[in-house]
Amino acid sequence: MLLSALVALVAASPAAAERLPLSIAAVGIVPDEVSGQMLLRLELTAESRSAFAAFTARHVGETVDLRVDGRVVMSVRLVEPIPGGVFVVGGLFAKGEAEALARRLEAGKATVELEAGPV
Repeated sequence: MLLSALVALVAASPAAAERLPLSIAAVGIVPDEVSGQMLLRLELTAESRSAFAAFTARHVGETVDLRVDGRVVMSVRLVEPIPGGVFVVGGLFAKGEAEALARRLEAGKATVELEAGPV
């Protein structure tokens, strides 16, 4: 009886969020042609690229947060896997903010991770 109650409790508990730390190979700053806002173009290392592709494939249809130093800078709903390991980040950055963040990312001084919530 107790065992079946524990199994039911575990089955009813929400799953933990999945997090994926990312390693950045290259960073660029590009303007959005429509809004003029500054975007960060991130290219992942080979190791992160394959993990990123698998992560995005598992979470199609879900909302995924991109965090830099623990702060959510972008939330997107994945409509398809992203196999290439290159993507842009929009966060309504002022030009100086985008440049400062790009320098931190290039120097490896910022932590970057994706987080997908429980299904």
